[in-house]
Amino acid sequence: SPNRLSQTPPYTENLTLSITPAELREMNPDIVTLDMSGFGATGPDAERISWGPVLDAASGLASTTGYPDSGPYKQGIAFPDVVGGLHGTVIALAALWQHWHTGEPVAVDLSQLETAINVAGDQFAEASMRPPGAPHPPRRGARTSDAAPAGVYRCRGDDAWLTLTVDDDATWKSLTALLGDAECEPRWTTAAARHADHDAIDAEIERWTATRDKHEAAAELQAVGISASAVMTIADIVNDDHSAARGLMVDHARPGEQPQLFPGLPFRLDATPAALSPPPRLGQHNEDILTELGYNPAEITDLYSRNTIANTPPD
Repeated sequence: SPNRLSQTPPYTENLTLSITPAELREMNPDIVTLDMSGFGATGPDAERISWGPVLDAASGLASTTGYPDSGPYKQGIAFPDVVGGLHGTVIALAALWQHWHTGEPVAVDLSQLETAINVAGDQFAEASMRPPGAPHPPRRGARTSDAAPAGVYRCRGDDAWLTLTVDDDATWKSLTALLGDAECEPRWTTAAARHADHDAIDAEIERWTATRDKHEAAAELQAVGISASAVMTIADIVNDDHSAARGLMVDHARPGEQPQLFPGLPFRLDATPAALSPPPRLGQHNEDILTELGYNPAEITDLYSRNTIANTPPD
């Protein structure tokens, strides 16, 4: 409510509201707001509905994902949702910092579409330098324009794969020695030759990887200086020795729940290690927050009775 809003300290919001920052400032002159809409608060597309897959397509990311002979591919996760959330976290902290230093209100308009577009900056630079009417940059699948061979190769077992990249001639010599094919080196000594005959090289590599476990093959390649990795499944990462050694997977289960491993923080602070706790139960902090905002017990009970707030899932 307006009277409660005027009493609150600066805070951020991540919803598109039907109320403007100027109207919010009338209720709280110190307010910090963050509007994280799909397409931004201004422009002809400001009212468009968006979900992660929609932004994947609208940002151009889907158009770069796929093979030369395929259509665009949607990514396996709602990648723009994650990118938008990370940008929102950083800009919310920056907005609060600005407020603390100036004492002025701060209103941020963040477009989740534009955060996704920024991920592919090099693709836009490449497209912008092409002359009018030139074809779009091609989809390359698992290959790249600046290294050959580069790709994903089948290994022994069901749905088992390995990826590798050869980025210079010395690394290529290391790979040919490992493959044991005497014809490889003279035929494909230069990067240009390897690019031109990429399909044949892929076949040579896959004859070698197809007989090997993906993890063992990656270790062999890494041992001779070749950038390579098993294509990890989510289950692989949950049970991975490296993840375990770094304490990556954290149990987020609440008391009495089945263990739920979830990725923890991707960084480590040597003097102040961070600790993660399970997420709150639905509505766990309703009373605490509403009391802090000035609601009395009777008003909170009324909010529950009118289903304005809840601490149990709907029927």
